[in-house]
Amino acid sequence: MCNEWQHKWAEDGIGYFVVSRKDEKGADTCNVIGFCGVRKSVEQGKDVLNVYYRFSPESQGKDFAKEATTADIEWGREKCPDLPVVAIIDPANTASIRLAEKLGFTLDAGSGVPGDYDVYRL
Repeated sequence: MCNEWQHKWAEDGIGYFVVSRKDEKGADTCNVIGFCGVRKSVEQGKDVLNVYYRFSPESQGKDFAKEATTADIEWGREKCPDLPVVAIIDPANTASIRLAEKLGFTLDAGSGVPGDYDVYRL
């Protein structure tokens, strides 16, 4: 997976980031709490920016994912302003859906793959 992510960075100049916490003084603790970012993808035959976020259970509910993903979306839009931003989400992943909705995504009814994933658009 890491090799694929690095390849996409080299190919497109955008990708996923490692997210770690800082201590009270603002120094990086090297405590990885998750991954997030955007990368180019194709959904329903159209180029899109696919937003990705995955955080450790102990970091969830503390707005780390919301803060990091918000910054990633802004950065992705600067890099690729013509591409729509989507989130591809397992319909059973209610926490991911809640975050997507907090970020302003809405379900694109009829898109995705039934029983596998839904597409949310910003």
